[in-house]
Amino acid sequence: MADTFRPVPVGVYFGEPGVVDADPYFGGAGPARSGCIECGLCLLGCRNNAKNTLPKNYLWFAERLGVQIDAERTVTSIRPLGAPDGSDGYAVTSERTGSWIRKDRRTQTARGVVVAAGALGTINCSPNASGMGRYRGYPIGSASWSAPTARR
Repeated sequence: MADTFRPVPVGVYFGEPGVVDADPYFGGAGPARSGCIECGLCLLGCRNNAKNTLPKNYLWFAERLGVQIDAERTVTSIRPLGAPDGSDGYAVTSERTGSWIRKDRRTQTARGVVVAAGALGTINCSPNASGMGRYRGYPIGSASWSAPTARR
């Protein structure tokens, strides 16, 4: 059994504990990072700036590339524009998360769409649900799922 054990690969910076260093990932182009203090809260969310996260790394880079992040929006549909395979782009409709009135429904277009609903939102992206279109032949979507939407 010892030969099957190995550490789980995680996006954690194991530099000098608690010491802030320039970005150790992404060729130094990303945000500064602190060395892991081995508190064990990786799965709940690192409070010490040692772990890669969606807002800390990936949205940070997206914003620097010109993407506008529309937080607190719930995507209600993703439809291909023109060609059914999405090669002409997509229309993404969203509304304010949690709103019963004044939903501020909007439709934005994009060349491509990344469905990244997170650990909780992905549950609502049931492949058995309808209304969200198809991606490479696989059904995606449900009546609603929450995730930041981005436009460029």
